Amino acid sequence: MKNITKALRKGDLVVGTCCDISDPSVVEIVGRCGWDFVIINAEGGTVSPFGAELENMIRAAYAVDVTPVVKIPENNAAMIATCVKLGAKAVEVPKITTGEDARRAVDAAKYPPLGGRMTCWGVHATRYGEQGWAEHIAEANDEITILAVLEEQAAYEEHMDDILDVEGLEVVLIGWYDLELRIGGVGDPKVAKQMNEYRRKLYTRAREKNVAILQFVADPEALTEAAAMGAGGFFFAQDDMTMLRNASTHWATELKKAIKQCQASR
Repeated sequence: MKNITKALRKGDLVVGTCCDISDPSVVEIVGRCGWDFVIINAEGGTVSPFGAELENMIRAAYAVDVTPVVKIPENNAAMIATCVKLGAKAVEVPKITTGEDARRAVDAAKYPPLGGRMTCWGVHATRYGEQGWAEHIAEANDEITILAVLEEQAAYEEHMDDILDVEGLEVVLIGWYDLELRIGGVGDPKVAKQMNEYRRKLYTRAREKNVAILQFVADPEALTEAAAMGAGGFFFAQDDMTMLRNASTHWATELKKAIKQCQASR
């Protein structure tokens, strides 16, 4: 399994996609396709951020050696603790608007002295007690990361430096669609200009403070552009349901064309 935290620290590029369907077999299928990480969507998908359903989806990621990331619906210490206890290597946390928001998220993911994560021994993250306790703490504090989503104007206009200065925060990403809606709506040229200004500002500040950028990309051209600007991680714009729809639409269309040709030749 790729250690995406260490990869980003070294300047390596990583790419993943999002899994909205709450079924471990979907994580397994996606994981076998060559992605570095898979985001299990417990915010916009149907999976709960607690319990056996999430645990089994994370377990499926381990089975096919793809790094499990969990996207949660709020900056909630209990949700973050559950995700890392069940074996998530990163947690995507929305609405990080201030430095205090970022500190709270990091605190929930890291053991003392780096944070305030509560201990739990007999869980997946410790291989149910097989891993030595000191080894587990050191490994968890080194490997587990918070993906801080900046999707409010105040994060860019007032609190960016405070957020990026939080000790232990290593990765940030732009909550593109939500931010775009908050500053005026999709399709407005003024909004697009403002979005690009925010992005340039974040990229510049993040590079100065050695914080990695995870960028939403729709195609290889967008990835190349983002990498040139300094992004280190990328997640594909199409989630599992979108890819399923697109593939299904393509083959249904192609096969119906073949049917028409067969009927015309009779």
